[in-house]
Amino acid sequence: MTPQHKKSPRSKVNLWQMFMLLLVFAPIYATAQNRTMTKAQSRAKMEALKKLEQNYGISYYLDKYDLAIVLKDELYGVVTLDGRTVVPLEYGYASYEHQADLFILFKEGSGVGCIDRNGKVVIPFEYSSEYLGVEVNYFNNGLMAVERKGKYGIIDKTGRVVVPYIYDNRIDICNAGKELMYVISENYDTTWLLRFNGDTVMGPMNEMYTVAKGLIYVKKDTLCGIYNIDGKEIIPIQYDGAVMLDDGRVMVHKNGVGYGVLDSDGHTLVPCSENRWKGEHSFIIKSGLVVNYRNDKCGILDFNGNVIIPHGDRFFYGDTKERIALVDENYRMEIYDIKGNLLEHFETTYSFDENVYSGLPVSRNGKWGFVDKNLNLVIQPRYKELYQIDDEHCSVLLDDGQRAIVDFNGKILVKGPYDSFENLCDGIYRADGFVLNGKDAKKKYISGLIDLYGQTTFSNEELTAMQKNLSQKK
Repeated sequence: MTPQHKKSPRSKVNLWQMFMLLLVFAPIYATAQNRTMTKAQSRAKMEALKKLEQNYGISYYLDKYDLAIVLKDELYGVVTLDGRTVVPLEYGYASYEHQADLFILFKEGSGVGCIDRNGKVVIPFEYSSEYLGVEVNYFNNGLMAVERKGKYGIIDKTGRVVVPYIYDNRIDICNAGKELMYVISENYDTTWLLRFNGDTVMGPMNEMYTVAKGLIYVKKDTLCGIYNIDGKEIIPIQYDGAVMLDDGRVMVHKNGVGYGVLDSDGHTLVPCSENRWKGEHSFIIKSGLVVNYRNDKCGILDFNGNVIIPHGDRFFYGDTKERIALVDENYRMEIYDIKGNLLEHFETTYSFDENVYSGLPVSRNGKWGFVDKNLNLVIQPRYKELYQIDDEHCSVLLDDGQRAIVDFNGKILVKGPYDSFENLCDGIYRADGFVLNGKDAKKKYISGLIDLYGQTTFSNEELTAMQKNLSQKK
């Protein structure tokens, strides 16, 4: 689905103003690396991870390099899979740069700095900790915004100053293409387009973001247009809204005049008309149909304004060239074909904020299934619970109380008396459960590792005890 078309049912924001955060600040999530391990290799890795967990709390495991960010006595460090120390446990916070070339660390009394995978300090600990946050990818194309003595600038992965400390307010970096970046103010109301050497191409503008290869949406005050990456005007800043369509056309809007369509060079294909797609907001989607909002009700029209799906109390969620999904404020979802025929309906989905992988859990008749990113129902609603644990698998709760890992065909790969699964790395998952502890039958929480071969670090006694607890729950 195209990010700029998502509209949360709990936040009725202006479509022309919502794109920046959705396009620029998509969250980063841990997913499987899809490296194939033999059964023996998977067993050896689980045993090594088990030893690490006995000595530390694993904050994050970097599968690609067999390195783990670990925590002990509220201090962070980095160790290898076999337990060798790379970064000593003496930091108050630890994260990593996207390629895992550098670890971003905070040291009390010193500040933020970076250490590489060999344990060498690359960026000294002299920067403010203001930017610290959980699961933040600090570097963007090898650049990081930093603060020094109340001024903000940009450094690269060697610590070299790329943009001098000239900004008075906090800034963020976003990718704008090869050798280009956006620098965005703390309140997201001012944006500059810069080259990697620090030269300014455009700005300041109220908004800028990439809409197609070599083309940038630009907003100045209340009006917008389209520029190229060299700062040349393609579509003048004279419209109240402009949306780049998948086929390269641009849909524009003028208050009091209506909607029209331009080509990517700015030539008029369809003049603006107040009678075209009347309503509060409209935009064209992949199929060439038009999402149209009237009185906060969403409908789907064809290019000539004919109704394909009648207006109703719901919101556009996503589309493919053949399918359209609409969701109401209670997260009920309907999926239609482009002729307006209802294909699927679901009683509820998860909150959009939880849709962090490649599809969406859906519920019907009290059972959960899964819709993939192409809006196909790939796992029929048959499970008591379902959540996605990596790019290829979901965790489901079976009717007998056992929990299983299934692929996107619904095939059960692993099951057992577990309470939950969490992806750790490359086909290995952390599992947990409860056992009855002693004569008083109090429950005791235990955790271990399991792989897609069904191998586990739980002992037979622990598995038996968890199964017994599950049986008693019934």
